[in-house]
Amino acid sequence: MRALLIAAVALSISTEQPNPHSQHHSQSTPSSKASKRNEADGTCSAGDAGCTEPHRPGYTDTPAPGAPLNAARALLTQAELVKVTKPLEAGRFAREAATLLVQADAAGGTRQSGLDAWTHTSWDWFRVLTLAARASSVAGNLSDATAALSTAVSVLEASPPRSTSPVDGRPLEMEIIATLMDLSGEQTVGGQHDAALSTLAHVELYRPVGAHARKHFAKVVSLQRGKTLRCANRLPEAEAAYKSALELAREIGEHDTPETRALLAPRMNELVEVLNWQGKRDEAVAMATVAAAAGGWPSASQRPVHRHQPGLRSSPWLELRQFPTAHVLAGLLVEHFTELQAEADALLASGAFRRQTECLHDPSRGGWGYVAVVGDANPDVCTDAIAPLACRWVAAARAHGDIAAEIVRVGYSAVDPTAWIRPHTGVDNTQLKLHLGLRVPKDKQVEHCATFTIGGETRSWPEGGVVIFDDTHEHSVWNNCTEQRVILQVVIRHPDVPRAGS
Repeated sequence: MRALLIAAVALSISTEQPNPHSQHHSQSTPSSKASKRNEADGTCSAGDAGCTEPHRPGYTDTPAPGAPLNAARALLTQAELVKVTKPLEAGRFAREAATLLVQADAAGGTRQSGLDAWTHTSWDWFRVLTLAARASSVAGNLSDATAALSTAVSVLEASPPRSTSPVDGRPLEMEIIATLMDLSGEQTVGGQHDAALSTLAHVELYRPVGAHARKHFAKVVSLQRGKTLRCANRLPEAEAAYKSALELAREIGEHDTPETRALLAPRMNELVEVLNWQGKRDEAVAMATVAAAAGGWPSASQRPVHRHQPGLRSSPWLELRQFPTAHVLAGLLVEHFTELQAEADALLASGAFRRQTECLHDPSRGGWGYVAVVGDANPDVCTDAIAPLACRWVAAARAHGDIAAEIVRVGYSAVDPTAWIRPHTGVDNTQLKLHLGLRVPKDKQVEHCATFTIGGETRSWPEGGVVIFDDTHEHSVWNNCTEQRVILQVVIRHPDVPRAGS
Protein backbone atom coordinates (compact mmCIF):
# COMPACT_ATOMS: atom_id res chain seq x y z
CA MET A 1 0.00 0.00 0.00
CA ARG A 2 1.39 3.36 -1.05
CA ALA A 3 0.39 4.97 2.23
CA LEU A 4 2.68 2.69 4.19
CA LEU A 5 5.46 3.19 1.66
CA ILE A 6 5.22 6.94 2.02
CA ALA A 7 5.08 6.76 5.80
CA ALA A 8 8.22 4.61 5.89
CA VAL A 9 10.27 6.33 3.19
CA ALA A 10 9.48 10.01 3.38
CA LEU A 11 7.95 10.85 6.72
CA SER A 12 9.76 8.63 9.22
CA ILE A 13 6.53 7.45 10.81
CA SER A 14 7.30 4.62 13.21
CA THR A 15 5.81 1.58 11.48
CA GLU A 16 7.46 -1.77 10.88
CA GLN A 17 7.41 -2.22 7.10
CA PRO A 18 9.48 -4.11 4.53
CA ASN A 19 12.24 -2.27 2.69
CA PRO A 20 10.32 0.60 1.10
CA HIS A 21 12.32 0.60 -2.13
CA SER A 22 11.72 -3.08 -2.81
CA GLN A 23 8.06 -2.59 -1.92
CA HIS A 24 7.85 0.25 -4.40
CA HIS A 25 9.35 -1.78 -7.24
CA SER A 26 7.13 -4.78 -6.63
CA GLN A 27 4.01 -2.65 -6.61
CA SER A 28 4.87 -0.79 -9.80
CA THR A 29 5.30 -4.01 -11.86
CA PRO A 30 2.08 -4.95 -13.72
CA SER A 31 0.87 -8.50 -13.15
CA SER A 32 0.21 -10.91 -16.01
CA LYS A 33 -3.52 -10.70 -15.23
CA ALA A 34 -3.46 -7.04 -16.16
CA SER A 35 -2.00 -7.73 -19.61
CA LYS A 36 -5.34 -7.23 -21.39
CA ARG A 37 -5.86 -3.69 -20.17
CA ASN A 38 -6.64 -1.07 -22.80
CA GLU A 39 -3.48 0.79 -23.81
CA ALA A 40 -5.43 4.02 -24.20
CA ASP A 41 -6.65 4.44 -20.65
CA GLY A 42 -5.36 1.50 -18.62
CA THR A 43 -8.82 0.04 -17.94
CA CYS A 44 -10.30 -3.36 -18.82
CA SER A 45 -12.67 -3.87 -21.71
CA ALA A 46 -16.09 -5.28 -20.89
CA GLY A 47 -16.14 -9.06 -21.07
CA ASP A 48 -12.35 -9.56 -20.86
CA ALA A 49 -12.31 -12.43 -18.42
CA GLY A 50 -8.54 -12.56 -18.26
CA CYS A 51 -8.14 -8.92 -17.36
CA THR A 52 -8.20 -7.44 -13.87
CA GLU A 53 -7.56 -3.88 -12.87
CA PRO A 54 -4.08 -3.38 -11.42
CA HIS A 55 -3.93 -2.16 -7.85
CA ARG A 56 -2.48 1.34 -7.96
CA PRO A 57 -0.61 1.83 -4.67
CA GLY A 58 -2.02 4.55 -2.51
CA TYR A 59 -5.47 4.59 -4.04
CA THR A 60 -8.55 3.79 -2.03
CA ASP A 61 -11.18 2.41 -4.33
CA THR A 62 -14.15 3.74 -2.43
CA PRO A 63 -13.97 6.89 -0.32
CA ALA A 64 -12.40 6.16 3.04
CA PRO A 65 -14.49 6.75 6.15
CA GLY A 66 -14.97 10.49 6.47
CA ALA A 67 -13.41 11.31 9.82
CA PRO A 68 -9.71 10.53 9.23
CA LEU A 69 -9.74 11.55 5.56
CA ASN A 70 -11.51 14.84 6.21
CA ALA A 71 -9.22 15.57 9.15
CA ALA A 72 -6.17 14.83 6.99
CA ARG A 73 -7.40 17.16 4.27
CA ALA A 74 -8.07 19.91 6.80
CA LEU A 75 -4.49 19.58 8.06
CA LEU A 76 -3.16 19.69 4.50
CA THR A 77 -5.14 22.87 3.85
CA GLN A 78 -3.55 24.41 6.94
CA ALA A 79 -0.14 23.26 5.75
CA GLU A 80 -0.59 24.82 2.32
CA LEU A 81 -1.37 28.17 3.94
CA VAL A 82 1.96 28.29 5.81
CA LYS A 83 4.27 26.25 3.57
CA VAL A 84 6.19 29.33 2.39
CA THR A 85 6.36 31.35 5.61
CA LYS A 86 6.59 28.42 8.05
CA PRO A 87 7.73 25.33 6.12
CA LEU A 88 8.69 23.33 9.22
CA GLU A 89 5.23 23.85 10.72
CA ALA A 90 3.72 22.81 7.38
CA GLY A 91 5.86 19.67 7.52
CA ARG A 92 4.47 18.84 10.94
CA PHE A 93 0.91 19.22 9.64
CA ALA A 94 1.83 16.93 6.73
CA ARG A 95 3.17 14.24 9.07
CA GLU A 96 -0.03 14.36 11.11
CA ALA A 97 -2.06 14.15 7.90
CA ALA A 98 0.00 11.12 6.82
CA THR A 99 -0.97 9.22 9.98
CA LEU A 100 -4.64 9.95 9.26
CA LEU A 101 -4.29 8.91 5.62
CA VAL A 102 -2.82 5.58 6.69
CA GLN A 103 -5.99 5.07 8.77
CA ALA A 104 -8.18 6.12 5.84
CA ASP A 105 -6.40 3.80 3.40
CA ALA A 106 -6.62 0.88 5.81
CA ALA A 107 -10.40 1.33 5.94
CA GLY A 108 -10.83 1.31 2.12
CA GLY A 109 -13.43 -0.89 0.44
CA THR A 110 -13.58 -2.73 -2.90
CA ARG A 111 -11.41 -1.56 -5.74
CA GLN A 112 -12.67 0.91 -8.28
CA SER A 113 -11.07 1.34 -11.68
CA GLY A 114 -10.01 4.19 -13.91
CA LEU A 115 -10.13 7.89 -13.19
CA ASP A 116 -12.52 7.70 -10.24
CA ALA A 117 -9.85 6.09 -8.07
CA TRP A 118 -7.55 9.08 -8.53
CA THR A 119 -9.88 11.40 -6.64
CA HIS A 120 -9.55 9.53 -3.34
CA THR A 121 -6.24 9.64 -1.47
CA SER A 122 -3.43 9.66 -4.02
CA TRP A 123 -3.64 13.41 -4.49
CA ASP A 124 -3.58 13.81 -0.73
CA TRP A 125 -0.43 11.68 -0.56
CA PHE A 126 1.14 13.80 -3.25
CA ARG A 127 0.45 16.92 -1.16
CA VAL A 128 1.88 15.24 1.95
CA LEU A 129 5.07 14.31 0.13
CA THR A 130 5.72 17.69 -1.43
CA LEU A 131 5.10 19.47 1.88
CA ALA A 132 7.37 17.01 3.68
CA ALA A 133 10.05 17.54 1.03
CA ARG A 134 9.96 21.30 1.52
CA ALA A 135 10.25 20.93 5.30
CA SER A 136 13.11 18.42 4.98
CA SER A 137 14.94 20.72 2.58
CA VAL A 138 14.64 23.71 4.93
CA ALA A 139 15.85 21.54 7.80
CA GLY A 140 18.86 20.48 5.74
CA ASN A 141 17.76 16.84 5.37
CA LEU A 142 18.33 16.73 1.63
CA SER A 143 18.23 12.94 1.33
CA ASP A 144 14.76 12.92 2.92
CA ALA A 145 13.66 15.73 0.60
CA THR A 146 14.79 13.90 -2.53
CA ALA A 147 13.20 10.62 -1.35
CA ALA A 148 9.88 12.39 -0.74
CA LEU A 149 9.91 14.13 -4.13
CA SER A 150 10.91 10.94 -5.94
CA THR A 151 8.01 9.10 -4.35
CA ALA A 152 5.67 12.01 -5.15
CA VAL A 153 6.57 11.62 -8.83
CA SER A 154 5.83 7.88 -8.58
CA VAL A 155 2.41 8.62 -7.10
CA LEU A 156 1.55 10.91 -10.01
CA GLU A 157 3.00 8.63 -12.67
CA ALA A 158 0.88 5.76 -11.30
CA SER A 159 -2.29 7.73 -12.03
CA PRO A 160 -4.60 6.62 -14.82
CA PRO A 161 -4.01 8.25 -18.22
CA ARG A 162 -5.54 11.69 -18.74
CA SER A 163 -5.85 12.28 -15.00
CA THR A 164 -6.13 15.87 -13.82
CA SER A 165 -5.53 17.67 -10.55
CA PRO A 166 -8.64 17.55 -8.36
CA VAL A 167 -7.75 21.07 -7.19
CA ASP A 168 -7.51 23.08 -10.42
CA GLY A 169 -8.11 20.57 -13.21
CA ARG A 170 -4.58 20.89 -14.63
CA PRO A 171 -3.19 17.82 -16.43
CA LEU A 172 -1.08 15.80 -14.03
CA GLU A 173 1.79 15.97 -16.50
CA MET A 174 2.20 19.58 -15.40
CA GLU A 175 2.46 18.52 -11.75
CA ILE A 176 4.93 15.77 -12.70
CA ILE A 177 7.14 18.26 -14.54
CA ALA A 178 7.09 20.71 -11.62
CA THR A 179 7.88 17.96 -9.10
CA LEU A 180 10.71 16.55 -11.22
CA MET A 181 12.20 20.03 -11.52
CA ASP A 182 12.04 20.37 -7.72
CA LEU A 183 13.66 16.95 -7.38
CA SER A 184 16.48 17.94 -9.74
CA GLY A 185 17.02 21.09 -7.70
CA GLU A 186 17.26 19.15 -4.43
CA GLN A 187 19.64 16.63 -5.99
CA THR A 188 21.80 19.50 -7.22
CA VAL A 189 21.94 21.10 -3.77
CA GLY A 190 22.74 17.71 -2.28
CA GLY A 191 25.72 17.24 -4.60
CA GLN A 192 24.00 14.45 -6.57
CA HIS A 193 24.81 16.11 -9.88
CA ASP A 194 24.61 13.04 -12.12
CA ALA A 195 21.27 12.10 -10.57
CA ALA A 196 20.02 15.65 -11.12
CA LEU A 197 20.97 15.51 -14.80
CA SER A 198 19.23 12.13 -15.12
CA THR A 199 16.11 13.63 -13.56
CA LEU A 200 16.19 16.41 -16.16
CA ALA A 201 16.37 13.75 -18.88
CA HIS A 202 13.26 12.24 -17.29
CA VAL A 203 11.56 15.65 -17.43
CA GLU A 204 12.14 15.77 -21.17
CA LEU A 205 9.86 12.75 -21.62
CA TYR A 206 7.00 15.19 -20.94
CA ARG A 207 7.98 17.62 -23.71
CA PRO A 208 4.80 19.49 -24.74
CA VAL A 209 3.24 19.81 -28.18
CA GLY A 210 3.56 23.09 -30.07
CA ALA A 211 6.61 25.07 -31.15
CA HIS A 212 6.27 27.91 -28.61
CA ALA A 213 5.50 25.57 -25.71
CA ARG A 214 8.42 23.33 -26.65
CA LYS A 215 10.86 26.24 -26.72
CA HIS A 216 9.62 27.55 -23.37
CA PHE A 217 9.92 24.05 -21.91
CA ALA A 218 13.44 23.63 -23.34
CA LYS A 219 14.43 27.01 -21.89
CA VAL A 220 13.30 26.03 -18.39
CA VAL A 221 15.10 22.68 -18.55
CA SER A 222 18.28 24.31 -19.93
CA LEU A 223 18.34 26.83 -17.10
CA GLN A 224 18.12 24.06 -14.50
CA ARG A 225 20.77 22.08 -16.37
CA GLY A 226 23.02 25.15 -16.29
CA LYS A 227 22.56 25.44 -12.53
CA THR A 228 23.40 21.76 -12.01
CA LEU A 229 26.48 21.91 -14.25
CA ARG A 230 27.58 25.09 -12.47
CA CYS A 231 27.40 23.27 -9.14
CA ALA A 232 29.29 20.31 -10.63
CA ASN A 233 32.03 22.78 -11.64
CA ARG A 234 31.53 21.85 -15.29
CA LEU A 235 31.71 25.52 -16.15
CA PRO A 236 32.03 25.48 -19.96
CA GLU A 237 28.99 23.17 -20.18
CA ALA A 238 27.10 25.38 -17.72
CA GLU A 239 27.91 28.44 -19.80
CA ALA A 240 26.59 26.70 -22.93
CA ALA A 241 23.36 25.65 -21.16
CA TYR A 242 22.66 29.17 -19.84
CA LYS A 243 23.37 30.75 -23.24
CA SER A 244 21.11 28.22 -24.97
CA ALA A 245 18.30 29.03 -22.52
CA LEU A 246 18.69 32.78 -23.01
CA GLU A 247 18.68 32.36 -26.80
CA LEU A 248 15.44 30.34 -26.55
CA ALA A 249 13.98 33.12 -24.37
CA ARG A 250 14.83 35.63 -27.10
CA GLU A 251 13.26 33.43 -29.78
CA ILE A 252 9.93 33.28 -27.95
CA GLY A 253 9.93 36.96 -27.04
CA GLU A 254 10.71 36.73 -23.34
CA HIS A 255 13.04 39.72 -23.66
CA ASP A 256 10.21 41.90 -24.92
CA THR A 257 8.55 42.93 -21.64
CA PRO A 258 9.93 44.22 -18.32
CA GLU A 259 8.15 41.38 -16.49
CA THR A 260 9.73 38.57 -18.48
CA ARG A 261 13.16 40.25 -18.47
CA ALA A 262 12.95 40.53 -14.67
CA LEU A 263 12.18 36.81 -14.41
CA LEU A 264 15.24 35.98 -16.51
CA ALA A 265 17.58 38.37 -14.69
CA PRO A 266 18.57 36.00 -11.82
CA ARG A 267 19.55 33.34 -14.37
CA MET A 268 21.58 35.94 -16.27
CA ASN A 269 23.32 36.63 -12.96
CA GLU A 270 24.26 32.95 -12.66
CA LEU A 271 25.78 33.16 -16.15
CA VAL A 272 27.74 36.24 -15.01
CA GLU A 273 29.20 34.16 -12.17
CA VAL A 274 30.08 31.26 -14.48
CA LEU A 275 31.86 33.64 -16.87
CA ASN A 276 33.69 35.31 -13.99
CA TRP A 277 34.84 32.01 -12.54
CA GLN A 278 36.36 31.06 -15.91
CA GLY A 279 38.30 34.31 -16.06
CA LYS A 280 36.09 35.82 -18.80
CA ARG A 281 35.89 39.13 -16.97
CA ASP A 282 35.02 41.44 -19.89
CA GLU A 283 32.17 39.20 -21.04
CA ALA A 284 30.99 38.86 -17.44
CA VAL A 285 30.84 42.65 -16.98
CA ALA A 286 28.92 43.05 -20.24
CA MET A 287 26.39 40.38 -19.20
CA ALA A 288 26.16 41.88 -15.68
CA THR A 289 25.23 45.22 -17.23
CA VAL A 290 22.45 43.55 -19.23
CA ALA A 291 21.29 41.58 -16.18
CA ALA A 292 21.22 44.69 -13.96
CA ALA A 293 19.11 46.56 -16.51
CA ALA A 294 16.71 43.61 -16.83
CA GLY A 295 16.41 43.11 -13.08
CA GLY A 296 16.13 46.80 -12.22
CA TRP A 297 19.25 46.51 -10.04
CA PRO A 298 21.49 49.47 -9.16
CA SER A 299 24.55 48.52 -11.23
CA ALA A 300 26.56 45.74 -12.84
CA SER A 301 28.44 45.24 -9.55
CA GLN A 302 25.43 45.46 -7.20
CA ARG A 303 22.88 42.83 -8.15
CA PRO A 304 20.31 41.97 -5.42
CA VAL A 305 18.76 39.17 -7.42
CA HIS A 306 15.72 38.40 -5.24
CA ARG A 307 14.77 41.71 -3.70
CA HIS A 308 15.73 45.29 -4.44
CA GLN A 309 14.25 48.23 -2.56
CA PRO A 310 15.38 51.57 -4.04
CA GLY A 311 16.51 54.43 -1.84
CA LEU A 312 18.46 52.52 0.82
CA ARG A 313 21.94 53.72 1.76
CA SER A 314 24.53 51.42 0.30
CA SER A 315 28.22 50.97 -0.35
CA PRO A 316 30.28 47.78 -0.33
CA TRP A 317 31.98 48.54 3.01
CA LEU A 318 29.93 50.47 5.57
CA GLU A 319 30.76 52.12 8.89
CA LEU A 320 29.06 51.01 12.11
CA ARG A 321 28.61 54.61 13.23
CA GLN A 322 26.29 55.16 10.25
CA PHE A 323 23.69 52.87 11.84
CA PRO A 324 22.97 53.17 15.60
CA THR A 325 21.32 49.72 15.78
CA ALA A 326 24.28 48.04 14.12
CA HIS A 327 26.63 49.94 16.41
CA VAL A 328 24.83 48.60 19.51
CA LEU A 329 24.86 45.04 18.15
CA ALA A 330 28.56 45.28 17.36
CA GLY A 331 29.28 46.40 20.92
CA LEU A 332 27.38 43.41 22.28
CA LEU A 333 29.27 41.06 19.96
CA VAL A 334 32.60 42.35 21.18
CA GLU A 335 31.38 42.06 24.76
CA HIS A 336 30.60 38.34 24.24
CA PHE A 337 33.63 37.64 22.03
CA THR A 338 35.49 35.25 24.36
CA GLU A 339 32.55 32.92 24.95
CA LEU A 340 31.48 33.00 21.29
CA GLN A 341 35.02 32.12 20.22
CA ALA A 342 35.10 29.22 22.67
CA GLU A 343 31.74 27.93 21.41
CA ALA A 344 32.91 28.13 17.78
CA ASP A 345 36.03 26.11 18.70
CA ALA A 346 33.88 23.46 20.38
CA LEU A 347 31.54 23.26 17.38
CA LEU A 348 34.49 22.81 15.05
CA ALA A 349 35.92 20.08 17.24
CA SER A 350 32.57 18.25 17.32
CA GLY A 351 32.08 18.37 13.54
CA ALA A 352 28.87 20.40 13.86
CA PHE A 353 29.56 22.64 10.87
CA ARG A 354 27.39 21.64 7.91
CA ARG A 355 29.17 21.78 4.55
CA GLN A 356 27.68 24.50 2.37
CA THR A 357 26.03 23.61 -0.93
CA GLU A 358 25.53 27.02 -2.52
CA CYS A 359 28.02 26.10 -5.27
CA LEU A 360 30.05 29.26 -4.66
CA HIS A 361 33.42 27.80 -3.67
CA ASP A 362 36.00 26.28 -5.98
CA PRO A 363 35.62 22.52 -5.25
CA SER A 364 39.22 21.88 -6.27
CA ARG A 365 40.25 23.84 -3.18
CA GLY A 366 38.84 23.84 0.38
CA GLY A 367 35.16 24.31 1.21
CA TRP A 368 33.27 26.05 3.96
CA GLY A 369 30.74 25.17 6.64
CA TYR A 370 27.97 26.80 8.63
CA VAL A 371 26.11 26.32 11.91
CA ALA A 372 22.71 28.01 11.97
CA VAL A 373 21.85 29.76 15.24
CA VAL A 374 18.82 31.74 14.06
CA GLY A 375 17.48 30.84 10.61
CA ASP A 376 15.05 32.06 7.99
CA ALA A 377 12.63 29.19 8.51
CA ASN A 378 11.76 30.36 12.05
CA PRO A 379 13.60 33.55 13.06
CA ASP A 380 11.97 33.54 16.49
CA VAL A 381 13.63 30.24 17.45
CA CYS A 382 17.27 29.91 18.51
CA THR A 383 19.13 26.58 18.42
CA ASP A 384 19.90 26.43 22.15
CA ALA A 385 20.76 22.74 22.02
CA ILE A 386 23.53 23.37 19.48
CA ALA A 387 24.79 26.86 20.26
CA PRO A 388 23.62 27.93 23.74
CA LEU A 389 26.19 30.71 24.08
CA ALA A 390 25.27 32.29 20.77
CA CYS A 391 21.62 32.03 21.78
CA ARG A 392 22.49 33.79 25.03
CA TRP A 393 23.96 36.60 22.92
CA VAL A 394 20.81 36.72 20.77
CA ALA A 395 18.67 37.00 23.91
CA ALA A 396 20.89 39.79 25.24
CA ALA A 397 20.66 41.63 21.91
CA ARG A 398 16.90 41.26 21.71
CA ALA A 399 16.54 42.60 25.22
CA HIS A 400 17.64 45.97 23.82
CA GLY A 401 14.22 47.27 22.79
CA ASP A 402 13.69 47.56 19.05
CA ILE A 403 16.77 45.50 18.19
CA ALA A 404 14.64 42.36 18.47
CA ALA A 405 13.00 43.16 15.15
CA GLU A 406 16.30 43.86 13.40
CA ILE A 407 17.95 40.42 13.66
CA VAL A 408 17.15 38.24 10.64
CA ARG A 409 19.73 35.43 10.78
CA VAL A 410 22.67 34.41 12.94
CA GLY A 411 25.24 31.67 12.35
CA TYR A 412 28.83 30.55 12.64
CA SER A 413 30.82 30.32 9.39
CA ALA A 414 34.16 28.51 8.90
CA VAL A 415 36.22 28.66 5.70
CA ASP A 416 38.80 25.92 5.15
CA PRO A 417 42.49 26.53 4.45
CA THR A 418 43.18 27.23 0.72
CA ALA A 419 39.45 27.83 0.04
CA TRP A 420 38.20 30.36 -2.48
CA ILE A 421 34.58 31.47 -2.30
CA ARG A 422 34.24 32.82 -5.81
CA PRO A 423 32.79 36.23 -6.82
CA HIS A 424 29.04 36.41 -6.30
CA THR A 425 26.35 38.77 -5.03
CA GLY A 426 23.84 38.63 -2.19
CA VAL A 427 20.14 38.46 -2.93
CA ASP A 428 18.42 41.14 -0.82
CA ASN A 429 19.43 44.78 -0.31
CA THR A 430 16.98 45.20 2.60
CA GLN A 431 19.53 43.39 4.76
CA LEU A 432 23.06 44.14 5.94
CA LYS A 433 25.68 41.77 7.34
CA LEU A 434 27.87 42.03 10.42
CA HIS A 435 30.88 39.73 10.90
CA LEU A 436 32.58 39.18 14.24
CA GLY A 437 36.07 37.77 13.67
CA LEU A 438 36.51 34.71 15.93
CA ARG A 439 39.52 32.92 14.45
CA VAL A 440 41.41 34.93 11.82
CA PRO A 441 44.70 33.16 11.09
CA LYS A 442 47.85 34.99 10.08
CA ASP A 443 50.71 33.65 8.01
CA LYS A 444 54.31 34.30 9.03
CA GLN A 445 55.12 35.71 5.61
CA VAL A 446 51.75 37.32 4.74
CA GLU A 447 49.98 39.07 7.59
CA HIS A 448 46.51 38.93 6.00
CA CYS A 449 46.22 35.51 4.38
CA ALA A 450 42.44 35.37 5.00
CA THR A 451 40.82 38.19 3.02
CA PHE A 452 37.48 39.50 1.86
CA THR A 453 37.11 41.53 -1.34
CA ILE A 454 33.99 43.60 -1.98
CA GLY A 455 33.59 46.51 -4.33
CA GLY A 456 37.17 46.05 -5.44
CA GLU A 457 38.57 46.70 -1.94
CA THR A 458 40.24 43.87 -0.03
CA ARG A 459 40.32 43.70 3.77
CA SER A 460 40.68 41.11 6.50
CA TRP A 461 38.58 40.52 9.61
CA PRO A 462 39.77 41.96 12.92
CA GLU A 463 39.82 39.09 15.42
CA GLY A 464 37.50 40.24 18.22
CA GLY A 465 36.23 43.12 16.04
CA VAL A 466 33.17 43.67 13.83
CA VAL A 467 32.81 44.73 10.19
CA ILE A 468 29.59 45.68 8.40
CA PHE A 469 28.92 45.50 4.66
CA ASP A 470 26.24 45.21 1.97
CA ASP A 471 26.66 41.81 0.36
CA THR A 472 24.56 42.66 -2.70
CA HIS A 473 27.79 44.13 -4.07
CA GLU A 474 29.94 41.52 -5.80
CA HIS A 475 32.32 39.93 -3.31
CA SER A 476 34.64 36.99 -2.76
CA VAL A 477 36.63 35.34 0.06
CA TRP A 478 40.12 33.82 0.08
CA ASN A 479 41.69 31.78 2.85
CA ASN A 480 45.29 31.26 1.85
CA CYS A 481 46.19 30.33 5.43
CA THR A 482 47.01 26.97 6.97
CA GLU A 483 44.11 27.21 9.47
CA GLN A 484 40.35 27.79 9.24
CA ARG A 485 38.92 31.29 9.29
CA VAL A 486 35.89 31.45 11.63
CA ILE A 487 33.40 34.27 12.10
CA LEU A 488 29.94 34.78 13.60
CA GLN A 489 27.64 36.30 10.99
CA VAL A 490 24.66 38.43 12.03
CA VAL A 491 22.23 39.51 9.31
CA ILE A 492 20.10 42.52 10.21
CA ARG A 493 17.30 44.36 8.52
CA HIS A 494 18.61 47.48 6.79
CA PRO A 495 17.88 50.39 9.19
CA ASP A 496 16.51 52.47 6.27
CA VAL A 497 13.69 49.98 5.63
CA PRO A 498 10.47 51.52 7.00
CA ARG A 499 8.97 49.69 9.92
CA ALA A 500 5.48 48.26 9.63
CA GLY A 501 2.96 50.89 10.66
CA SER A 502 5.45 53.74 10.53
